[in-house]
Amino acid sequence: MLIETRWADNKAERLASLASEVVATNPAVIVTATSAGVGAFKKATSSIPIVFTTAFNPVEQGFVKSLPRPGGNITGVVVYSDLSKKLIEIAREALPNAQRFAMMVHVTDVAHKFALDSFEATAKSFRFEPILLRVASAADFDRAFGELARRRADVLLLPNLTFFASQREELTARALKARLPLLSTYPFAEGGALLSYGTPFEENHRRAAAMVDKILRGAKPDELPVEQPTRFQLVVNLKTAKAIGVTLSSTILLRAEKVIE
Repeated sequence: MLIETRWADNKAERLASLASEVVATNPAVIVTATSAGVGAFKKATSSIPIVFTTAFNPVEQGFVKSLPRPGGNITGVVVYSDLSKKLIEIAREALPNAQRFAMMVHVTDVAHKFALDSFEATAKSFRFEPILLRVASAADFDRAFGELARRRADVLLLPNLTFFASQREELTARALKARLPLLSTYPFAEGGALLSYGTPFEENHRRAAAMVDKILRGAKPDELPVEQPTRFQLVVNLKTAKAIGVTLSSTILLRAEKVIE
């Protein structure tokens, strides 16, 4: 078996050419991680099986007809886009005095629209002051963190957008310097964020690998229902809490699956 890899190096503009390059090799199956990757490969082929590992809103984005019946050449394992709402609920519990919640989104990722919709709807139901930060690249971080300081944000939330995974060290360092609680649906807490909540990605990758195995043995993507997360992990970093001078509620510490001390 030959496994070939391609990397876009976090440059979404490269995805279309990479997808065409991969499809030209006529592989038995294509595996891609992100919604942006699925979109590029969907445009490049309607016949080669595609398995995604961490895309979200696949029905709304037109990747599949439904989760139980994908109906085409695409299937995979989703991550929940509405984790932003759950993250806000956790932030409310962990930091009950927080009033100004900020969310940063990467505007070149089409999936940012779903995260914003969820954030804005949650702001109305939870009655907090929403602060929206739109960035196109790391060059926008100075402006974004300046805005956070000017508007005295109490919390910064990062949704499941691929760009942020590649910028973890930069974002956590800036948040620590600003003494700003950083909460993420990516597993950032072990790298310095205050708190993270989400599905361990290694679980998604294992389940996607099982799908690839079935396809190589003759299964069709439209016969394999899109799978949904079954496990969510709450990680709290007490080192960070002490460094930025915040006290977390005892209830959130009891709920955490892992506490970094």
